[in-house]
Parts: sequence; C-alpha cells; structure tokens
Amino acid sequence: MKRIVLLRAAVLTAGFGLLVVGCGENINKPTITLSAAEQQADALLARAEQVLPADVRHKLPEKSESGCYHDFDGKFDDRRQPVRSVELFGLPDERRAEVYEAARKFMEAQGFKITEDTDRGLTGTRASDGFDTVLRGTFAAGDYIELTVRAPCVWENGTPPPKR
Repeated sequence: MKRIVLLRAAVLTAGFGLLVVGCGENINKPTITLSAAEQQADALLARAEQVLPADVRHKLPEKSESGCYHDFDGKFDDRRQPVRSVELFGLPDERRAEVYEAARKFMEAQGFKITEDTDRGLTGTRASDGFDTVLRGTFAAGDYIELTVRAPCVWENGTPPPKR
C-alpha cells in the first residue's frame, strides 16, 4: 500500500513539473484562444481513448488548467494551460504493454514525437501546436494508468495584453 501511495505521489509530482516547465515560450506572441485550446484538448483525449483496448474502463475525464509563467523571471502571467486527464483501470497489469502500445501508435499517428518511452511512462510532444500527451502508471493492484493531454499556454482571447 505504501508503494502505491509513493508511486502516485511521484507521478503527480512529475506531472506538475511537466506542466510548469511547458509554459516558458515567448509570451508576447498571439495564441489560439483558451476556448479553442480546451476544445482541442477535449477532442484529442476523446480520440486517444477510442484507440485503447475496448475492455479498459475509464473514469469521467477531469478538466483542469494550470497557470503559466515567464521563463526569464519565474513569475506567472495571465496565460493558462488547459489539461485533460482520464484514469484507466480494469485490466490485469499483464495487459499494460498493450495499452502503452496503442497509445504510442496513436501519438505517432497524430504527429507527436515520443520524448519518453518506458514501461511506466510515455510522453509525446507535438511541435506544430505545442500539445503534449502523457500516459503514466500501471494496472497493478490498487493502481491505475492516467492518460493526460496538455494544451500549450494560451491567452484567454488569443492576444497578449498591451505592454505597460
């Protein structure tokens, strides 16, 4: 039980670190709108879920967002990063490789470059629009796999505020 709690804490910590690091790009350029980023993240997660084995069970997707910060001073700005995630469970851990392989094929077909590929973590980044996909975890007793889609950092209306 302690191992499971520690594993989940490690996954959450790694995920948060990835969220924060992902927002250091040029903040003075226009972006897609927050609404468009949310819609694209929702659609990407839904398409990813469809390629997974039919008998994997899913909890309802969670919708969240993180703040973004300036690369040069570490201060948060007004951009936001939509994040969508879903827990996958209900399969024996022996089928974990099957789930990871399905996700890997999906990511590559969608133009994601795989930047991490281990038996407990798979990350893909798409340079064309800044979206990331992450698959982490196991189906070991009491555990689950989490599939996450992160949009790039965006301005709410797509336009940075005027410089002061």
